[in-house]
Amino acid sequence: MTRLRPWLALAVGAPALAALGYTGYWFAAAIQIERGIADWVASARAQGYAIEHGAIAVGGFPFRFRIDLADPAVAQPAGPLPWRFRAERLKVTLPPFSPNRLEIESDTAIEFKIGDADDAVTILSRAARLETRLTPGAPVHVVFESLAAASARYRLPTAAHAEFRVESSAASTIIAAAFRDATVPVAADWPLGPKIERLAATVALKGAWLDGPIAAALAAWRDDGGIIEVTAFDLAWNGVSASATGTLALDRELRPLAAFAGSVLGLDAAIDAIVGAQRLSAAQAAAIKVGVRLLGKRNNSNTSADTVDISATVQDGRVFVGAIPVARVGPVVAP
Repeated sequence: MTRLRPWLALAVGAPALAALGYTGYWFAAAIQIERGIADWVASARAQGYAIEHGAIAVGGFPFRFRIDLADPAVAQPAGPLPWRFRAERLKVTLPPFSPNRLEIESDTAIEFKIGDADDAVTILSRAARLETRLTPGAPVHVVFESLAAASARYRLPTAAHAEFRVESSAASTIIAAAFRDATVPVAADWPLGPKIERLAATVALKGAWLDGPIAAALAAWRDDGGIIEVTAFDLAWNGVSASATGTLALDRELRPLAAFAGSVLGLDAAIDAIVGAQRLSAAQAAAIKVGVRLLGKRNNSNTSADTVDISATVQDGRVFVGAIPVARVGPVVAP
């Protein structure tokens, strides 16, 4: 038995020493995190950001660092596009052995305001979560619950659930967005009604974006070869479903310049709804339906809800379905 005692002491003592060492590491790191937050706040304020917050507490021992921030608010009041963020409470989580991984969560209301005066847009959410890694080009994933937007000038949509994923590289910025149970402004009198069951898209943004007035920034982006590649689009709206891919740019007058190909389920019902909303004449609607039959690939295996493969283009201020002009569009903003 006496020969086993050193091994027994080692078997018991080594884990105890490791636990003691880890405990010391965790609490030392927690102190450094609090100091790091204070240093970051001071540095950001020196750069012109307005930062306010309540109590800061670091917890989560032993498996994580969890930073609880009370009443955080960050704003950039100066510059061409002022903004302000505030929340009732934020929880920031960092794994002890993967400090580059970051999770930020709010289970209370948050507010993000962009712009000022009548052009300001305020984004509200009942709860939100952000996940990313603190490395250049790492994707950022954000989830919102009960997302809404408000503006004094514009009527904006809402969504029960919204997700965004952004990933940047030297060549492009890829943005994936998905909305569930969205509501568009009733005042706009949308032909298919205000309720959108599902809307999702993935786009790649190419071209440099410069600060300044929106029209000038769009023109500079266009001149830099700016283009939006839509690699995926999916829509379910009041019995009409659509999917598509395509490209979108701007012409010299800042009008859309686009080419898309996709499929629509329930196209006839959608066209009839547009006629009912007096957005198309009966003659235009009939021409589109004939054009679809001639130029599209129609699947009539289900007579109550057929699928049509179609293409659409926008050029010189006109919208074409196949080769048939159906509408006119102007500049996205006044030049």
